[in-house]
Amino acid sequence: ESLSARRHLNQLYRYLQSTSASVGILTDGIQYRFYREPSEVNVKNYSPFITLDITKISLREIEILEAFSRNSYRPENADRIVNEIYYLDKIRERLVAVYASPDESFISWIVREVYQEGEISDKEEWLAELVREALKDFSVSRLQEKNRVEDTTINRSIEEEGTRPSPSEGWTRLTEFEPVRGSKPPSSIRFPDGQEREIEFWNRILIESAEFLIRIGSLSADNCPVPLGPNSTNCIVNTEPIHQSGVAIRFVHRLSNGLYMDKWGAVDTKVKRLHAMLSHCGQDPSQVWLKTG
Repeated sequence: ESLSARRHLNQLYRYLQSTSASVGILTDGIQYRFYREPSEVNVKNYSPFITLDITKISLREIEILEAFSRNSYRPENADRIVNEIYYLDKIRERLVAVYASPDESFISWIVREVYQEGEISDKEEWLAELVREALKDFSVSRLQEKNRVEDTTINRSIEEEGTRPSPSEGWTRLTEFEPVRGSKPPSSIRFPDGQEREIEFWNRILIESAEFLIRIGSLSADNCPVPLGPNSTNCIVNTEPIHQSGVAIRFVHRLSNGLYMDKWGAVDTKVKRLHAMLSHCGQDPSQVWLKTG
């Protein structure tokens, strides 16, 4: 029976109203519909805050599903995770709408921010047109910059291949790796002991590296918390699912030795966390390799 059948939604709606659960999921094994704790009275207006189809899933959506898996899910973090996903999507939707078709209030705000030369009324339409033109230019320049970064990374790899002590074709030192947001993760990671692990999505680069450190005895409760930086009150790994500041870890993963890892962050943040974790545990990041080719 289809997930759209009213009786399924009615049952989930009643369940969320009568329990302390903050999120409910309807699934047929292919499509997953996530619902927040209902705030409206009318079930007819009740809709999922996110819908995932595992046959057309993105890396970000895989991370969302993993956050609700048995190994990663923690009830005390559910509200934070749900609200972050919900409101981030709402903010992105609004920004995309404004960017694609800026309304008059947005254009007027930009004009008044940049024009500081007195009376604006006789120049407002001219300036508004310049704002629209600038938004178009911004779109093109962002695309060109993305392509330039990708081309630079490829060219640098080709130029340095002869001098770099690469174990095999397509490998890049972690210290030379330049992540690009929205890109696929490296296919594999190679550690100083020669062992390699496949990387299916970005979170695995942190998890597999932590397991390597556990395997060689460099990551244990004795050297926790593993901080994000010298003065940071947030951590990458800790003995409890909380940061030094007392704030709960948002996207938590339980490691094989019982420690807790925070997987939250964009691609470049995850790579920075990997550098910090290796260094904290006495390992040289330049001796870790990523297969990018």
